[in-house]
Amino acid sequence: MDVGSIVSNSINGIIYGAILGAVAAGLTLIWGVMKVVNLAHGHLAVLGAFLAVVFYKYTWHINPLVTPFVAFIVGLAVGAFFYFASLHAIVGKAESMTLKVEMSSLMSTFGFGIAIYGLLYYASGRGWILQFEGFTGWNLAIGGKTYIDILGTNIIISKIYAITISILMIILVELFMRKTIWGLTIRAVAQDSRAVALAGYNPVKIKLLTTILSTAMALMSGALYAIYVKSGINPDLEHILAPMSFVIVVLGGLGSIIGTFIGGILIGLAYGITYAITSSTAIALSLSFVVLIVLLLVKPTGLFGR
Repeated sequence: MDVGSIVSNSINGIIYGAILGAVAAGLTLIWGVMKVVNLAHGHLAVLGAFLAVVFYKYTWHINPLVTPFVAFIVGLAVGAFFYFASLHAIVGKAESMTLKVEMSSLMSTFGFGIAIYGLLYYASGRGWILQFEGFTGWNLAIGGKTYIDILGTNIIISKIYAITISILMIILVELFMRKTIWGLTIRAVAQDSRAVALAGYNPVKIKLLTTILSTAMALMSGALYAIYVKSGINPDLEHILAPMSFVIVVLGGLGSIIGTFIGGILIGLAYGITYAITSSTAIALSLSFVVLIVLLLVKPTGLFGR
């Protein structure tokens, strides 16, 4: 271990954490607003990664740079289906999230996630061992170079593109939530759905909008993750994205889009530094949960939670 290794792993960790923060942003939206612990979120992100590869390799040969936006559009339709198939009958007209409603929505989203998992397994046709091919062989080049140098660390340009789009997505969603009437209404439902109904707005439609936006963000961020890793896309990727998303959401503060993104960066930075010191992926991942436990003891609402 040396200073150069710590700097290099820290930079890569920040980039990785930013992508994870983007993946977790959709979860904090539906969890923070509707109080729905969406156990299908990780599967939806993996679905976005799969669709990005399918759009590029097996169907319309769409440029990988465009696939995140296509995944977002598809996610709008998937989100509507997800809401009516799993959530509407449970939380649609519920004025408050009782324990019974919370447990019912928990199991419903869990079942929806398992369905996606099975669908991706059979659609890939590659079983549990062989990995989906991803974007192997594709490179984004500027001036003939596929990487740029940052403090002596070579960073692949496609990763820079993925993190740039992730930041833009977070900024646009944050502006939507704070500057538009629909965003303000979504935030109001999170505080008091009865008051929103008395003000003349339909909480059911707001919950539908929230689910659609959250799902579209999940699919788009999954496509960005595919660009970041380029290969190794398989159904088991959910086992990484789901738990990390929950850690990041709690760390950043439930319901805070910006807080979630910053939480992802902090987790990625901690991961990079720990890996540089220990050279162990298992220890680096475990540290993420240690950080979460310590934070919850000091600040239970998370870094930016209220």
